[in-house]
Amino acid sequence: MADHSIVVTIDKAYEPWCGVMLSSLFDQHPADRFKVYILSTCTTNELTKLSEFIHFRGHQAVICSLSPEILASAPVSHHVSLATYFRLLIPEILPGDEDQVLFLDSDMLICRPIDLLWKIPLARHGLLAVENPLISKAFKQNLGMQPEFDYFNAGLMMINLEFWRTENITQKAAEFLKTSADRITFWDQDVLNYLFQGKWHKLPYQLNAQEIFFLPAYGPQQLGISETEFELIRNHPHVVHFTGGSKPWLPGTQHPWKEAFRKVLENGPWAPAEQEN
Repeated sequence: MADHSIVVTIDKAYEPWCGVMLSSLFDQHPADRFKVYILSTCTTNELTKLSEFIHFRGHQAVICSLSPEILASAPVSHHVSLATYFRLLIPEILPGDEDQVLFLDSDMLICRPIDLLWKIPLARHGLLAVENPLISKAFKQNLGMQPEFDYFNAGLMMINLEFWRTENITQKAAEFLKTSADRITFWDQDVLNYLFQGKWHKLPYQLNAQEIFFLPAYGPQQLGISETEFELIRNHPHVVHFTGGSKPWLPGTQHPWKEAFRKVLENGPWAPAEQEN
């Protein structure tokens, strides 16, 4: 039996989708036990359903309630809320005896085991993540990055907490938000990419299969990968990440993995009939 620490950052609106993601994670790792840190501006009482669900599945829930004023000046837009920036607070909020933690976005579906994430040594890296494809050199230069460095998607990160604390990442992130908010497009993900240039290890795309891999306009040639890899990402992902505004719980979504997401939803305490009561 393995013990792994997970962290999620949510507001009340994302509680059901976080529950679906965690349910799919538990389903894929029936022999493992997880400690789930929930960073939120919600109170413990407001997240009782999520906490009880985690405990019912045999895991531990730790709710870390944050003040709404934290990072209140950070820019938000579109489908995100201030909760996305709580990732920047992880090394300060989690206990000092936690030396690594897996961060997972709530708009994800775990489709296959992700044991690989706990087998890669973290000592030389600040984090493990998957590249965000097709980020231009001009975009990175505008952000203040050196254009030769890759840009990662922050929805799945194995975080080296000792590295983050030694490097004062939370403080540096706050400084970047204060001085460079006008450069930011993709919220805290931009901040993290600026701070971790050349200090992260790239994981296979299958561990964070982002929306772009499922859009008709993009094939292997446009994405710079082989046909074999493209088919593996689309048909055998370990993690499907519903990036962008096309979420599987919204009407009209055309994502090919939406039915798999809804199946997990319907088998849990956030099934549509439950939500209406």
